[in-house]
Parts: sequence; C-alpha cells; structure tokens
Amino acid sequence: MNKPIIIIGSGKSALLHLNAYIKIWADREFPQIYIAPGDTIESEITDVVNTHTANIKFTTPAELPELCRDNPVADICTPTATHRAAIETMLRTGFQCFLVEKPLVTTAEDFKWLASQKIRIEVMQNYLFSLATRRVLQLIQDHSIIPENAASFFCKDRTQDSLNKRGFYNGQPPHVFTVELPHQLYLAEAFLGRAKINAAHAEDMLACGTVFTEHGTGIIYLNHGDSESCTSSVNFSCLSSHKTIKKFIINATNGNILTINYPVSKSNLTSTIEVNGIGGAKREAFENDDMITAALKHYYDALNSNIGSNSFGSTGILIEAMAHEQGACL
Repeated sequence: MNKPIIIIGSGKSALLHLNAYIKIWADREFPQIYIAPGDTIESEITDVVNTHTANIKFTTPAELPELCRDNPVADICTPTATHRAAIETMLRTGFQCFLVEKPLVTTAEDFKWLASQKIRIEVMQNYLFSLATRRVLQLIQDHSIIPENAASFFCKDRTQDSLNKRGFYNGQPPHVFTVELPHQLYLAEAFLGRAKINAAHAEDMLACGTVFTEHGTGIIYLNHGDSESCTSSVNFSCLSSHKTIKKFIINATNGNILTINYPVSKSNLTSTIEVNGIGGAKREAFENDDMITAALKHYYDALNSNIGSNSFGSTGILIEAMAHEQGACL
C-alpha cells in the first residue's frame, strides 16, 4: 500500500513536486496527496487540486495528527531556513518519513540535530537521476573517462523572482550557495569523489536599485580524493545571468574534455554529453530527461518501503563552504 504524501508548502517547489507526482502515478495506483499550504499559494496548485479532487486535497494543521496515522511521507518544500522548524513540528505530530528540498539545512547545529533524530530523511538531489549523469557515471566506472579536474556553471536570471521575494525568510534572500550550487556540489562529488572545501566566496545581487546580500554570484572550490590522488573542481553560479546555463565540464587524464549540458527549460528536457579530444568529437543526446520525476519516484519508493539509510546529500560540504566563505581567498 502506498503511503500518503503531505506536501508542506505551496510555492514553486511544491508545484514542481506536485506535477511530478501526477506523472509518476499516471498509470498505477495513486496515493492520497495532501497540501499543507504556506502564506502564499501558487495559482497553478489550486488548479491542480481542482482537477484531481479525488486524490489531491488541501489540509490544515489541525488535520495533520489524523493524517499521521497512515505513516505518510512529509515532503518539505518550504524555504531552507525553515526546514528544521518544519521537521520539528511534524515530528511532534508523529511524522517519521521526510523528503526535503535541497539544501537540507545550512548550519552545523541544525545538521547535527537532524542527524541525531531517529527518522527517515531523503534530500532531493534530482540531477543525480539525470540520464546524462547516469551515462557519465557509467563512463567513469568503466574508466572510459578518468577525471583530472572539473568545472561547473549553473547560472540563470533570478532577478524577477528575487524582486518578488521568492524563497525569502524574515525579509532576507536565500544565500547564493543555497540555490543552484547544492546541485553542483553533489554532482562534483559523484563524478570526482568525496570533497573538501578549498575556498568559497559570495557576492551581492543588485536589481532595480535593490541590493540582495550574498545572493548574486557564488563560487566554491573543492578538493576531491586523498592527498596522493587529489583532483579539484571549481563550481560557479550567477543568479543574474542573462543566459541560463547548466553545464558540467570534466577534463580527463587522456586529454579529452567531457561536457554535460543539462536542460535549461521545462519545455525542452533534452540533455547532452559531448566528448572532444584527439580522436575527434562525439555527442549523445537524452530526450525527456525528466530528472525531477525520476528522483521523486526513487525517494518516495525508498521511504515507502522503509528500507535504506538517511541521505543527507552534500549538506556537510555546503555548511563547510558557508562557514569558510568569509575567509576565502580568490
């Protein structure tokens, strides 16, 4: 029997998850989905609820204790700064299974507290489920590509979202490290191995005369592996870029350069891998690379089966980067 899902939050992340859940269960038994809304509800969420009245409903805090009896999955889609508080509230109600949008938390205290709880937590790491990512991991596993170093660039124009205060908490914008860079960090670890912070730096965003502190550009340098076989990666993000870029570049030991281009538009979910080197150029394309749906299916199935251990993603690296940032040297 499928556990019910309680989506906590009603912003854009909640809408993405809701639409993905509908795809997952398009041809199989649909679990009951409840939405515990925040202060603002995306209009499209209301449209979805009105379209799927039998399986998707709004709920209230007063109804959560009753819903908890079926051991549901709590899908936390609130701003990062509220994640611990949201999980604490759900824990007091009796919830034990959590899927949390990245990043899990941003302080060592919150991370230590969550790790000490006897609960199931999965952190959303959707780019790991990209068809392109899986292909590159296969190439690395069979030694067709041996990474020497890497660079990632995840950039987009978020200025209008920022002016509309998307993801803000207590009037503060989300740190640039918490928007796109979490994806880049876990990809870097997946491709190059366990990482340690070398340096980190963040800068402000200026939009329509308003300064958004540490919300504009960010860069995180990582060292991977041990001292004897150390590789490195540089991970850059700009949230005021006029062009959307989601690119990961791996320089291989044989001189080849592998470039992954991830989808930049919901209307075109094609990702590509390009390998350029002495032997010429090769290209692979992966259509309908719907990694959000693939990731949610994986995490829900894991939580629904009560099998497996907690997945905290790259939370530890992110926390270290945020602590390291003030003393970074570029």
